[in-house]
Amino acid sequence: MKKICEKINEEIGSLFECSDFKSYTRVQTPFVYPDGDIIDIFYKEDSTNKIVTDLGGACDWLNIQSASRNRSEKQEKLLEQICINHRVDFIKGSFFINLNQEKENRSVTEAIIDLSQAVARVSDLWFTQTSRRKKSILDIVEDFIKRNNIQYSREESFLGESETTWKPHFYTQYSDIVFLIYVLSTDNKGSTSGILYKTHTAWYDLQYLKKPKRLKFMSLFDDRYEVWTAKDRKLLKDFSILQQWSDQEGFKQTLMGINI
Repeated sequence: MKKICEKINEEIGSLFECSDFKSYTRVQTPFVYPDGDIIDIFYKEDSTNKIVTDLGGACDWLNIQSASRNRSEKQEKLLEQICINHRVDFIKGSFFINLNQEKENRSVTEAIIDLSQAVARVSDLWFTQTSRRKKSILDIVEDFIKRNNIQYSREESFLGESETTWKPHFYTQYSDIVFLIYVLSTDNKGSTSGILYKTHTAWYDLQYLKKPKRLKFMSLFDDRYEVWTAKDRKLLKDFSILQQWSDQEGFKQTLMGINI
Protein backbone atom coordinates (compact mmCIF):
# COMPACT_ATOMS: atom_id res chain seq x y z
CA MET A 1 0.00 0.00 0.00
CA LYS A 2 2.86 2.36 0.86
CA LYS A 3 4.12 2.58 -2.74
CA ILE A 4 0.75 3.48 -4.28
CA CYS A 5 -0.01 5.98 -1.50
CA GLU A 6 3.31 7.73 -2.03
CA LYS A 7 2.53 7.93 -5.75
CA ILE A 8 -0.92 9.41 -5.05
CA ASN A 9 0.53 11.97 -2.64
CA GLU A 10 3.23 12.98 -5.13
CA GLU A 11 0.90 13.33 -8.11
CA ILE A 12 -2.38 14.65 -6.70
CA GLY A 13 -1.56 15.92 -3.24
CA SER A 14 -2.56 15.37 0.38
CA LEU A 15 -6.30 15.88 -0.19
CA PHE A 16 -6.42 12.17 -1.09
CA GLU A 17 -5.85 9.95 1.97
CA CYS A 18 -4.99 6.23 1.89
CA SER A 19 -5.79 3.36 4.24
CA ASP A 20 -6.06 -0.43 4.07
CA PHE A 21 -9.43 -2.05 3.39
CA LYS A 22 -9.32 -5.85 3.13
CA SER A 23 -7.38 -6.59 -0.09
CA TYR A 24 -7.82 -3.01 -1.36
CA THR A 25 -6.23 0.37 -0.77
CA ARG A 26 -8.99 2.79 0.19
CA VAL A 27 -8.56 6.34 -1.13
CA GLN A 28 -10.61 9.01 0.62
CA THR A 29 -11.13 11.70 -2.00
CA PRO A 30 -12.05 15.40 -1.74
CA PHE A 31 -15.12 14.66 -3.90
CA VAL A 32 -18.48 14.45 -2.13
CA TYR A 33 -22.04 13.25 -2.68
CA PRO A 34 -24.81 15.88 -2.76
CA ASP A 35 -25.42 15.52 1.01
CA GLY A 36 -21.73 16.04 1.83
CA ASP A 37 -20.71 12.39 2.31
CA ILE A 38 -17.18 11.69 1.13
CA ILE A 39 -16.65 9.62 -2.03
CA ASP A 40 -14.24 6.74 -1.41
CA ILE A 41 -12.40 4.97 -4.22
CA PHE A 42 -10.62 1.61 -3.89
CA TYR A 43 -7.52 0.27 -5.66
CA LYS A 44 -6.40 -3.34 -6.02
CA GLU A 45 -3.47 -4.77 -7.96
CA ASP A 46 -2.55 -8.37 -8.68
CA SER A 47 -0.59 -10.25 -11.33
CA THR A 48 -3.24 -9.72 -14.02
CA ASN A 49 -5.29 -6.66 -13.09
CA LYS A 50 -5.05 -3.15 -11.73
CA ILE A 51 -8.57 -2.23 -10.61
CA VAL A 52 -9.91 1.16 -9.52
CA THR A 53 -13.51 0.92 -8.22
CA ASP A 54 -16.10 2.46 -5.90
CA LEU A 55 -17.15 -1.03 -4.64
CA GLY A 56 -20.78 -0.11 -5.20
CA GLY A 57 -20.62 3.03 -3.05
CA ALA A 58 -22.49 5.24 -5.52
CA CYS A 59 -25.38 2.81 -5.90
CA ASP A 60 -25.61 2.33 -2.14
CA TRP A 61 -25.83 6.09 -1.64
CA LEU A 62 -28.48 6.39 -4.36
CA ASN A 63 -30.46 3.46 -2.94
CA ILE A 64 -30.72 5.00 0.49
CA GLN A 65 -32.05 8.22 -1.04
CA SER A 66 -34.92 6.45 -2.81
CA ALA A 67 -37.09 3.48 -1.96
CA SER A 68 -37.10 2.45 -5.63
CA ARG A 69 -34.20 0.25 -6.80
CA ASN A 70 -35.25 0.51 -10.45
CA ARG A 71 -33.57 2.89 -12.89
CA SER A 72 -35.69 4.81 -15.35
CA GLU A 73 -34.86 4.85 -19.06
CA LYS A 74 -33.63 8.43 -18.67
CA GLN A 75 -31.34 7.42 -15.81
CA GLU A 76 -29.97 4.47 -17.80
CA LYS A 77 -29.05 6.84 -20.65
CA LEU A 78 -27.52 9.28 -18.19
CA LEU A 79 -25.44 6.50 -16.67
CA GLU A 80 -24.25 5.30 -20.07
CA GLN A 81 -23.21 8.80 -21.18
CA ILE A 82 -21.29 9.54 -17.97
CA CYS A 83 -19.44 6.23 -18.28
CA ILE A 84 -18.46 7.13 -21.86
CA ASN A 85 -17.38 10.67 -20.92
CA HIS A 86 -15.19 9.53 -18.01
CA ARG A 87 -14.10 6.23 -19.60
CA VAL A 88 -15.36 4.03 -16.79
CA ASP A 89 -17.29 0.74 -16.75
CA PHE A 90 -20.41 -0.04 -14.74
CA ILE A 91 -21.08 -3.71 -13.95
CA LYS A 92 -23.18 -5.31 -11.19
CA GLY A 93 -23.72 -2.06 -9.33
CA SER A 94 -20.09 -0.88 -9.23
CA PHE A 95 -18.09 1.64 -11.23
CA PHE A 96 -14.58 0.50 -12.13
CA ILE A 97 -11.58 0.96 -14.37
CA ASN A 98 -9.23 -1.91 -15.24
CA LEU A 99 -5.89 -0.30 -15.99
CA ASN A 100 -4.59 -3.50 -17.59
CA GLN A 101 -7.15 -3.39 -20.38
CA GLU A 102 -5.94 -2.97 -23.92
CA LYS A 103 -5.65 0.69 -25.03
CA GLU A 104 -5.83 1.85 -21.40
CA ASN A 105 -3.02 4.38 -20.86
CA ARG A 106 -4.10 6.23 -17.73
CA SER A 107 -2.06 6.24 -14.54
CA VAL A 108 -3.58 5.09 -11.25
CA THR A 109 -4.01 8.66 -10.06
CA GLU A 110 -5.69 9.73 -13.30
CA ALA A 111 -8.06 6.78 -13.00
CA ILE A 112 -8.90 7.67 -9.39
CA ILE A 113 -9.80 11.22 -10.41
CA ASP A 114 -11.83 10.08 -13.42
CA LEU A 115 -13.78 7.55 -11.35
CA SER A 116 -14.38 10.05 -8.54
CA GLN A 117 -15.73 12.60 -11.00
CA ALA A 118 -17.98 9.99 -12.63
CA VAL A 119 -19.45 8.97 -9.26
CA ALA A 120 -19.98 12.60 -8.24
CA ARG A 121 -21.63 13.39 -11.58
CA VAL A 122 -23.97 10.39 -11.45
CA SER A 123 -25.05 11.03 -7.86
CA ASP A 124 -25.60 14.74 -8.43
CA LEU A 125 -27.66 14.45 -11.62
CA TRP A 126 -29.51 11.36 -10.51
CA PHE A 127 -30.38 12.90 -7.16
CA THR A 128 -31.76 16.09 -8.70
CA GLN A 129 -33.80 14.15 -11.27
CA THR A 130 -35.33 11.68 -8.82
CA SER A 131 -38.80 12.65 -7.64
CA ARG A 132 -38.75 13.57 -3.96
CA ARG A 133 -42.24 12.12 -3.71
CA LYS A 134 -40.62 8.70 -3.57
CA LYS A 135 -39.87 7.96 0.06
CA SER A 136 -36.41 6.66 0.89
CA ILE A 137 -35.73 4.39 3.86
CA LEU A 138 -34.51 7.52 5.67
CA ASP A 139 -37.84 9.24 5.00
CA ILE A 140 -39.70 6.18 6.29
CA VAL A 141 -37.61 6.01 9.47
CA GLU A 142 -38.04 9.76 9.95
CA ASP A 143 -41.84 9.44 9.71
CA PHE A 144 -41.75 6.69 12.32
CA ILE A 145 -39.65 8.76 14.74
CA LYS A 146 -41.91 11.75 14.23
CA ARG A 147 -45.11 9.72 14.81
CA ASN A 148 -43.77 8.58 18.16
CA ASN A 149 -43.08 12.14 19.34
CA ILE A 150 -39.34 11.67 19.65
CA GLN A 151 -37.22 14.78 19.17
CA TYR A 152 -34.77 14.40 16.32
CA SER A 153 -32.59 16.03 13.70
CA ARG A 154 -31.48 14.48 10.42
CA GLU A 155 -27.93 14.23 9.12
CA GLU A 156 -26.41 16.63 11.62
CA SER A 157 -22.62 17.02 11.37
CA PHE A 158 -20.28 15.73 14.09
CA LEU A 159 -16.50 16.08 14.10
CA GLY A 160 -14.55 12.90 14.81
CA GLU A 161 -11.27 12.64 16.69
CA SER A 162 -9.52 12.30 13.32
CA GLU A 163 -11.08 15.67 12.36
CA THR A 164 -13.27 13.90 9.79
CA THR A 165 -16.83 15.22 9.62
CA TRP A 166 -19.48 12.52 9.99
CA LYS A 167 -23.21 12.78 9.36
CA PRO A 168 -25.13 10.03 11.18
CA HIS A 169 -28.56 9.73 9.63
CA PHE A 170 -30.38 10.70 12.83
CA TYR A 171 -29.82 12.36 16.19
CA THR A 172 -32.68 11.54 18.59
CA GLN A 173 -33.56 12.55 22.12
CA TYR A 174 -36.32 11.21 24.37
CA SER A 175 -36.13 12.52 27.93
CA ASP A 176 -32.42 12.09 28.73
CA ILE A 177 -31.88 9.24 26.24
CA VAL A 178 -29.82 10.45 23.26
CA PHE A 179 -28.89 8.42 20.18
CA LEU A 180 -26.84 8.84 17.03
CA ILE A 181 -28.17 6.46 14.39
CA TYR A 182 -26.80 5.11 11.13
CA VAL A 183 -29.25 3.26 8.87
CA LEU A 184 -27.57 0.42 6.96
CA SER A 185 -29.49 -0.26 3.75
CA THR A 186 -28.70 -2.03 0.49
CA ASP A 187 -30.19 -4.81 -1.62
CA ASN A 188 -26.77 -5.72 -3.02
CA LYS A 189 -24.83 -8.33 -1.03
CA GLY A 190 -21.59 -7.18 -2.64
CA SER A 191 -22.04 -3.68 -1.21
CA THR A 192 -22.46 -4.56 2.46
CA SER A 193 -18.74 -4.45 3.26
CA GLY A 194 -18.39 -0.81 2.16
CA ILE A 195 -21.39 0.25 4.27
CA LEU A 196 -20.11 -1.68 7.29
CA TYR A 197 -16.64 -0.18 6.90
CA LYS A 198 -17.98 3.38 6.83
CA THR A 199 -20.29 2.83 9.81
CA HIS A 200 -17.60 1.06 11.86
CA THR A 201 -15.09 3.83 11.11
CA ALA A 202 -17.59 6.54 12.05
CA TRP A 203 -18.49 4.94 15.38
CA TYR A 204 -14.83 4.43 16.22
CA ASP A 205 -13.99 8.04 15.35
CA LEU A 206 -16.95 9.46 17.32
CA GLN A 207 -16.50 7.38 20.48
CA TYR A 208 -15.32 10.37 22.47
CA LEU A 209 -18.84 11.84 22.28
CA LYS A 210 -20.09 9.11 24.60
CA LYS A 211 -17.88 10.09 27.51
CA PRO A 212 -19.29 13.38 28.85
CA LYS A 213 -22.92 12.65 27.92
CA ARG A 214 -25.50 9.92 28.14
CA LEU A 215 -25.22 9.43 24.40
CA LYS A 216 -25.47 6.07 22.65
CA PHE A 217 -24.85 4.82 19.12
CA MET A 218 -27.33 2.71 17.16
CA SER A 219 -26.84 0.73 13.94
CA LEU A 220 -30.27 0.21 12.37
CA PHE A 221 -30.24 -2.59 9.78
CA ASP A 222 -32.74 -2.37 6.95
CA ASP A 223 -33.55 -6.08 6.91
CA ARG A 224 -36.14 -5.87 4.13
CA TYR A 225 -33.32 -7.33 2.02
CA GLU A 226 -31.65 -10.55 3.15
CA VAL A 227 -28.07 -9.39 2.70
CA TRP A 228 -26.92 -8.87 6.30
CA THR A 229 -25.28 -11.74 8.20
CA ALA A 230 -24.67 -12.40 11.88
CA LYS A 231 -20.99 -11.68 11.20
CA ASP A 232 -21.91 -8.26 9.78
CA ARG A 233 -23.88 -7.39 12.91
CA LYS A 234 -21.11 -8.63 15.19
CA LEU A 235 -18.69 -6.17 13.59
CA LEU A 236 -20.71 -3.23 14.94
CA LYS A 237 -21.86 -4.77 18.23
CA ASP A 238 -18.92 -3.46 20.30
CA PHE A 239 -19.55 0.13 19.18
CA SER A 240 -23.34 0.41 18.93
CA ILE A 241 -26.71 -0.99 19.87
CA LEU A 242 -28.06 -3.12 17.03
CA GLN A 243 -31.66 -2.88 15.81
CA GLN A 244 -33.59 -4.38 12.90
CA TRP A 245 -36.08 -2.23 10.99
CA SER A 246 -38.53 -5.16 10.96
CA ASP A 247 -38.71 -4.90 14.78
CA GLN A 248 -40.18 -1.40 14.88
CA GLU A 249 -41.61 -1.82 18.39
CA GLY A 250 -38.16 -2.78 19.67
CA PHE A 251 -36.67 0.18 17.79
CA LYS A 252 -39.15 2.55 19.45
CA GLN A 253 -38.56 1.11 22.92
CA THR A 254 -34.80 1.43 22.51
CA LEU A 255 -35.10 5.07 21.44
CA MET A 256 -37.21 5.67 24.59
CA GLY A 257 -34.71 3.86 26.83
CA ILE A 258 -37.18 1.10 27.77
CA ASN A 259 -35.10 -1.95 26.86
CA ILE A 260 -31.52 -0.71 27.30
